[in-house]
Amino acid sequence: MDIRGTTILVLGGGGMVGRAVCRELLDQAPRCIVLASFSENETRAALTTLKEEFAHLRRFNPGLPEVELRGEWGNLFVRDTYSHCHFNDILAHPEGRAALIEDTFVPLQQSTLERMTLYQIITRNRPDIIVDAVNTATGIAYSDVFAQARKVWGQLKASDGPPSRESVEQLMCASYIPQLIRHVEILYRSMVKVDTKAYIKVGTSGTGGMGWNIPYTHGEERPSLLLLSKSAVAGAQTLLLFLLARTPAVPTFDPEDAELIHLKRPPATKEIKPAAMIGWREIGYGDIRRKGKPVALEDVRLEEACSLRPGEQLLLDDPARESRLLGKNLRTVYVDTGENGMFSTEEFVAITSPGQMGFVTPEEIARNIADEIRGVNTGKDVINALNVTCMGPTYRAGFQRERAIAKLRELEKTHQTDSVAFEILGPPRLSKLLFEAHLLRRHCSTLEEVAASDPQELSMACLAILQGDPELLATPVTLGIPILFEQEEGLRLVRGRLIKTPPQHGSALVSAGEREIEEWAGAGWIDLRVANMAHWKRRIQSILTEVDSIPASDSSSRYVRDRHFWQERGGVINPGELVAWIFNTEDRGERGRE
Repeated sequence: MDIRGTTILVLGGGGMVGRAVCRELLDQAPRCIVLASFSENETRAALTTLKEEFAHLRRFNPGLPEVELRGEWGNLFVRDTYSHCHFNDILAHPEGRAALIEDTFVPLQQSTLERMTLYQIITRNRPDIIVDAVNTATGIAYSDVFAQARKVWGQLKASDGPPSRESVEQLMCASYIPQLIRHVEILYRSMVKVDTKAYIKVGTSGTGGMGWNIPYTHGEERPSLLLLSKSAVAGAQTLLLFLLARTPAVPTFDPEDAELIHLKRPPATKEIKPAAMIGWREIGYGDIRRKGKPVALEDVRLEEACSLRPGEQLLLDDPARESRLLGKNLRTVYVDTGENGMFSTEEFVAITSPGQMGFVTPEEIARNIADEIRGVNTGKDVINALNVTCMGPTYRAGFQRERAIAKLRELEKTHQTDSVAFEILGPPRLSKLLFEAHLLRRHCSTLEEVAASDPQELSMACLAILQGDPELLATPVTLGIPILFEQEEGLRLVRGRLIKTPPQHGSALVSAGEREIEEWAGAGWIDLRVANMAHWKRRIQSILTEVDSIPASDSSSRYVRDRHFWQERGGVINPGELVAWIFNTEDRGERGRE
């Protein structure tokens, strides 16, 4: 796409790669670049530097248009009330843990979406393009679910009672995948809301391109479980982005958007995944900083060495020694590699030596990002590579499908039975729709007959069919698909032991209000009410209108579901194809790539 005149949001814009991306995009004449970082200081420092650099650039290139630079800051993974906090600070308090658990595990609602920092930043700035240079995998995976699980397991082994509430909450807050799924869902719903056109993720391999034999750990076992967790989260994020890149439309919570859902398309989604160390930001001499603070040298002496005998306990963190300082900081030559911190000369030599991580510069990453936004095929887009290399539907499978269906129909006829749904594949909505379509087929046979029928008549006829066929009545109910109908005294529900919809979210008892009943009936109950029969009539009228809009003389490959498609087998209703049409058309659930 053309970058000129656009608004670009760079998440992680204060970091090394984020700044390089901003520099690369400045001379592409966007209208505005918004930098978003965790801390206000980092954002303001990056803005100051970039404004000075751009002013210098314009002195030598007076034709460059002015670009607005502005900043945002906050923790992108949490709600706005905790946007200034690190995860550890949030986890330290019961209220913070409760907020994280609720925002991660409770089904996403509009109210949840609107209080999230990421949603607010995106909707406030309405970017055309988002470059995401935040190391999401590191931010999520280094909460160390293994340590929290060991703590809970230790409490379980030590007592017959339950583990402490705090340790269970800590374990829930350390769950990687639910956090990642919720983050990506919030990200995409936010972008769809403001019609963002392109999203470019700077991903990670988690190991700097190395394998399970990576020799760099944080003192854990080799391979490091924390490091492998980071790789697992990074891979999971890539696959989530892969799925969303194949999604023609994303649902919206906004009632005003409900009728325009087919226009709410996700942005073009790409990912650049460096598989080497990214470096460097600065080479210099000065204080060595760890987590932003200078490393103060401790006052230690050889003559104070303590004895160490096998079997003795060793205190790994002795706060009493913190006060014994030498009075100076660790100062030496360093290379600042951004997120990975400061490296010594020899550390840099070892890690970048042939056979080790090596490194890639942030400018190279930024150049590939800018090219991908402009539509230049760099060959470095991981999402496109997955699209190209994944096996999709094949010609042979399509050919064999007809044979399989013919054999199934033959067996149905031989055994005088109908094979409708088993609720093994799921979801309940699929089974519910198939059984409803089957009942319509039992009564009307063809689409034209349904379209000409009265909804009241359809409702009564479907009930009569079930009344006269106890096995058909029992089948969906046994599978967890209840049957809803209405009588003069009110709604009636035929159910078995299990009800699949709504799903159990921690409780087998739910309250059935009017809104909930409508939601559940649409999601997984066979609904024989007159209103739903009227809905089926409108659906089938839409199909017939669609068919009539196709010229009878058109025998090209343009149309799949043409008049001949629906008139196969003498025009008898085909529940499977009818439900597939609903999923494609009504639910906007069509496959994004063939």
